[in-house]
Amino acid sequence: METLEKLREACEPQQQLFAQCLILGMTQGKAYDKSGYTANNDNNKRSNASELAAKPNVRAYFNALKVEREAKVLRVERITRESQLSMLLDAHDIAKEKRKASSMAVCLREMNAMLGYHTELAPNAAKEALRRLISDEERRLLEAFARERTGRKAIECEVHDVQG
Repeated sequence: METLEKLREACEPQQQLFAQCLILGMTQGKAYDKSGYTANNDNNKRSNASELAAKPNVRAYFNALKVEREAKVLRVERITRESQLSMLLDAHDIAKEKRKASSMAVCLREMNAMLGYHTELAPNAAKEALRRLISDEERRLLEAFARERTGRKAIECEVHDVQG
C-alpha cells in the first residue's frame, strides 16, 4: 500500500486540494470551485468534477485521506478517563524508576484532579465544577482501577461536598 505522501505527490496541487475539500464534506462542485478549477456552466462543472473525482490518482489520495481521518477519530474515541489515568500511572512509574520526584508529584497532582481530590483546598470555580463532573460511581471505578493498577491501597481522601 502506498503511503499518503506518495499518493499526495501523485496528484497535482489542484487535485490535492480537491480531494482535501471532499474530505471536509464539500460537494464535488464546490470542491471543484475551491480548488481553482473553472467551467463554462454548472453542467460542465458537475461533469468535470465527477471526472476529476474518478481519476485513479485523485481517488487513491482521497481514500488514503479518508483512512487517515478515520484512524484519527478512532484514536480520539479511545481516550477515556480510564486510559488517561492509566497513562498517568505509567508516567508516574517511569518517574519513580528514574527518581524524579518533581515528575512524580506532577503525575499525582493530575491523578488527584481527575479523581476530584483536594478541590476543596482551592476555592476555584473551575476546579469545583470539575469535581462535580465526576460522579461518585465513576470516582469509585477510577479509585478501584488505580488500586488494581498500582497494587497498593489508594490513599483515602475526604472530599467535601460544596453545596450552599
